[in-house]
Amino acid sequence: MAPCKEEKKFLLELIDMYRSLPALWQIKSKEYSDRQTKDSAYETLLHKYREYYKEGTKDELKKKLNALRTNFRKELKKINDSQKSGAGTAEVYESSQWCFNALLFLVDQETPAPSTSTIQLSQRDTTQEVSDLSF
Repeated sequence: MAPCKEEKKFLLELIDMYRSLPALWQIKSKEYSDRQTKDSAYETLLHKYREYYKEGTKDELKKKLNALRTNFRKELKKINDSQKSGAGTAEVYESSQWCFNALLFLVDQETPAPSTSTIQLSQRDTTQEVSDLSF
């Protein structure tokens, strides 16, 4: 269900406050790894969140932020994919998501994590790896 006009206005204010709290989203900052700073930032944001969602919890706030970020990532992927396709400028996808521009500060935070293989090694491969590590 799409948010109503008042809810959208409130969520844009919430996003603006979220942007002002880099401990919650800037993964390369020292504050991001500091649990106390992060908890304090969540409390500040939760206070704002409860202006609209009176009985809102920290978990609900985190889910809301995660949903917004997930939708932002999907839109960003559509844009990037349309630019890579060799399409002309008229054919490049433009997001119509109501909060996309407000979340643009997250662009450099949305780099995919390096992938890891889930292929299990055979016993022979494992033995070889262990012998390679021996001094």
